[in-house]
Amino acid sequence: MKKSVVRRGFTLIELLVVMTIIGILVGLTLPAVNIARESARRMVCVNNITQISRAFMAHVTAQGFFPSGGWGYWWVGEPDCGYGSQQPGGWLFSILDYLEQGNIRNQGLGMDGTARTDAIRGRMKNPIPIINCPTRRTRNIYPTKDGEADKYMTQAKDHSFVGLKGQNASSIQYVTQVLECIKGDYATNAGTFGHDIAGSGLPSMVNAHSYKYKDGYTLRDYSMKYVTDSTDSTGGLNGISFLFSEVTPDEVEDGLANTYMLGEKYLNTAKYIVDNNDSGADNESAYDGADNDNQRICSGGPGRDRKGTDWTDPFGSAHAISFNMAFCDGSVRRVNYNINTDIHRNLCNRRDGNKITDWSAISDD
Repeated sequence: MKKSVVRRGFTLIELLVVMTIIGILVGLTLPAVNIARESARRMVCVNNITQISRAFMAHVTAQGFFPSGGWGYWWVGEPDCGYGSQQPGGWLFSILDYLEQGNIRNQGLGMDGTARTDAIRGRMKNPIPIINCPTRRTRNIYPTKDGEADKYMTQAKDHSFVGLKGQNASSIQYVTQVLECIKGDYATNAGTFGHDIAGSGLPSMVNAHSYKYKDGYTLRDYSMKYVTDSTDSTGGLNGISFLFSEVTPDEVEDGLANTYMLGEKYLNTAKYIVDNNDSGADNESAYDGADNDNQRICSGGPGRDRKGTDWTDPFGSAHAISFNMAFCDGSVRRVNYNINTDIHRNLCNRRDGNKITDWSAISDD
């Protein structure tokens, strides 16, 4: 006699129960996974800033001052022009040697004409791994000004320190058709307010130590000492790296541990890939001279990245709760977005006499 075969299986109700349980478990697990991923991304960001701050320290040791902000957004890094206020390129260009990226810095060295502009254009698209926060975006090449052909200035010839041999407007050669470039997520501390020297308006390749700008002051002296602001009696650009700057450690009067050096910059989340030139906060190459792209100020408080809000001045990031800042002693701290604005300004001002005594009030370390 044949035995009957009993077929066992899931009922629809049992299957729904299992699927519900799996859904609950996934729902409980995903936040933990996302937190772990963000923690890892944030550690990468901290490591990036730490490496950059070490390069700043190496620059200070070798040159005697913090990396200069350069000449403005129209100007590119000049491998023939050394360091400090004579270097048109920005702080990232100036620390390339100290990041062991001298091969990138030297692109165009000793060249003339098309060969030089081609080399410089190539550098603008030459990424290095530590200039982007992975919470925000990956290392990549991005469009400039929504794909508009950008134009920058470089030397046509005479590979000496700029201005020392009477160069004028005829000494300028334009680097044109820059359609894409690398962009950075970190910016130096320019102080508590901006400047009124237009980097794009300089008439020629000038010597910042001798070119007279206003009231007989040289460009460098005017930038370092004589830019004034009604809300700040100390005057001058009182940060660390800005237009034509050569700030020495001794000029950080509040102490190296009490002054921002560089950190993460705020961005509109809708413009991580393309800045349509509406804000001017992220539309140039990371190697260019002083600009909102690579230097920030503390006229107000910091901010977490948000969609639809174009702020060109503040520090900030894509992280929740806090952002990362390096100080002039090389230390790196997390700073809360809700930091008191006056304390934030004090940390930007290298010489206002206000020192921080209670770090727990501003940091989530």
